[in-house]
Amino acid sequence: MAAVGLVPAGPVPDAAVDPCAGTPALPGIPMERGRLPPRFWWGMVLLLTNQPLGWGGLLVCGLLAVRTGRRFYYALGAGIYGFTWLMFGAGVLLAGPAGLAYSRTLLRRCLGGRARPQTQGIPHAADG
Repeated sequence: MAAVGLVPAGPVPDAAVDPCAGTPALPGIPMERGRLPPRFWWGMVLLLTNQPLGWGGLLVCGLLAVRTGRRFYYALGAGIYGFTWLMFGAGVLLAGPAGLAYSRTLLRRCLGGRARPQTQGIPHAADG
């Protein structure tokens, strides 16, 4: 059985949050053989894909409903959007709070925003 340890808690330096810098050092994520576990990465995939799929599904199905006049597409769009909330919940359970913070940082960088500095347990006012 592989030894499982915890990454030391503390502020995460900018280099550790950079997705291009290799494996990130995230506080509170158990490491397996020096790497982040697959459970964490599956959670990250769910966290990073739920918003584009949800909003994209609503947009496409809404456009199809308007174009064809069929109410089925409204229900399908709502179903896709609801399913993405299940994806979000599963992603939070798999990746944990550190994964949620890391996914926010990645999304901000992908959308051109500036990544906020990591703070321990102090929510930002703009996060709601």
